Amino acid sequence: MRGFISVLAATMVTLFASAISRAGEDPRLDADDITSPAYCGQCHKRILQEWSSSLMGRDLDNPIVYQFYTSTNPHGKFDGLGFKGFMKMTGRGDAAGDCADCHVPVQVIREHRQGKEVDLGEAMRAKSDHGISCYFCHSVKKVHINKDEKGRYNTRIFETVTLDEEGAIHGPSAQSGCPHEHKQNDLFKSSELCGTCHLNQEKELSISTYDDWKKAFDSGKTDKTCQ
Repeated sequence: MRGFISVLAATMVTLFASAISRAGEDPRLDADDITSPAYCGQCHKRILQEWSSSLMGRDLDNPIVYQFYTSTNPHGKFDGLGFKGFMKMTGRGDAAGDCADCHVPVQVIREHRQGKEVDLGEAMRAKSDHGISCYFCHSVKKVHINKDEKGRYNTRIFETVTLDEEGAIHGPSAQSGCPHEHKQNDLFKSSELCGTCHLNQEKELSISTYDDWKKAFDSGKTDKTCQ
């Protein structure tokens, strides 16, 4: 029994040391960074656990997302099956496209201000953003979902979303119980919040979730929202 406890204790120490080491390598594990899920997880432990095991939480480590965007096979070799292959096939070369807008939205918004585009494959390799994080969704202050003259939604995240970058965290309720500034925002009870990313209209390379819901809602076929 003592031997088992010793081994268990040694294992826990190793895992703890590993976590500290990884915190220096992976910005998503920085508990002092308000944009990091680890920061939120200091109070919202259960929610962080749920997020971490969700598709959103695992998004930047999802090999299917990476392979589809870069058009590579599991061995990292370009095979043309995916977004980059589609760009080359249609004569748009190595264009970054707008995939990063919803996978690393905060990075896209900030780099757009500097006139830069974000390549999703590079962002996933570098882990240069927190992805579809607590901070992104809960710092959304306003959403602007509009159609152009051709009747198509504008899908660029830096034009559909206004972030509250003064440190306030937004949510559906009036109180959060956390030390940071909190703002109640009715946007969090609407489908428009989800629509910022689930806004594609194509049926080929993406899922037109918001557009399908909007048509059903406006026609009276449903009175439900995403929430």
